[in-house]
Amino acid sequence: MSEAGLKGGAAGTALNEVLRNLSAPTKAASDALDELNIALYDTATGASRDMIDIMGDLEAKLNEMSDAQRNAALSTIFDTVAF
Repeated sequence: MSEAGLKGGAAGTALNEVLRNLSAPTKAASDALDELNIALYDTATGASRDMIDIMGDLEAKLNEMSDAQRNAALSTIFDTVAF
């Protein structure tokens, strides 16, 4: 996170917000994750998937997008105005 300019408490706050947004996504965020075919829960058990796996899936999908598409998806999923 320091490479993105977030250090110390700001990095912790940003990570907390990411986790909170993924634990209870808005309808728009949920729809965006569905469009990207990213599941937050194991469909067989209903248990939460590991955050490492979710973020890996997200990274793979984001790498296929243009900058504008990626920024729009991240803003929707994480309910922010800019990254």
